[in-house]
Amino acid sequence: MDSKMLLTCALDIGEKMLISGAEISRVEDSVKRICNAYDVKRIDVFTITSSMVATLEDKDGNSITETRRITKHHTDLTKLHKLNDLSRKICLLYTSDAADD
Repeated sequence: MDSKMLLTCALDIGEKMLISGAEISRVEDSVKRICNAYDVKRIDVFTITSSMVATLEDKDGNSITETRRITKHHTDLTKLHKLNDLSRKICLLYTSDAADD
C-alpha cells in the first residue's frame, strides 16, 4: 500500500472512531499502530475533538501530511467496538504476513 493511501485509510478509521465517541488518546494510538504495522519510518498524530492532523514519513524519507476537520459527534459504542476490532485485525494481519516471509 502506498503511503498516501495508508495515511488516508488510517485517518478514515480514526475519524470514525472519534465521531463515535472514542477517547482522543485511543484515536491517536490506533492511527499510529495501523501506520506502524505497515513499517513506516515515523508517524505523528495530533487529535483534538474537532481536528486531526497526521504526518507520515515513509522508509524512503517522503513525508505526507493530512488534516481532517471533525464537525459531527455522536456516541455509538457498537460502531466504536467494530472500529477497534478492525484496527486490531489490520495490525495482526500485517504481523502475520511479515512472519510468513
